[in-house]
Amino acid sequence: MRTLDPLLLLALTIGPLAAAAATHEEVMQSRYLKYSFCMQRELGQLWWKKERVALGMNRWGVSEPTEESNAQAAPKVLKSDRSCRENNKLQAEPRPNVPLAEKNLPD
Repeated sequence: MRTLDPLLLLALTIGPLAAAAATHEEVMQSRYLKYSFCMQRELGQLWWKKERVALGMNRWGVSEPTEESNAQAAPKVLKSDRSCRENNKLQAEPRPNVPLAEKNLPD
């Protein structure tokens, strides 16, 4: 009976786990995408247009309300935003300050 080399066995065991680990950037992008879906579920499709909320691009490459527009948002938007950020562990993350150009807004 042939036995496997211990290093090969270790590589076969740990390799798939190491390859599956997400980077911090991937985790944050995932959280923000979940936040976006949460806001859409709470307020409807194109909620930001209906509520006149300016979106900016955050450092993770996902659009979200700018600091200024969030401060001026309607109470229902603030409530949904707070809930969706808390659910996705984004409370401490900074908001973008610069609104997206009209051509770069999501559809």
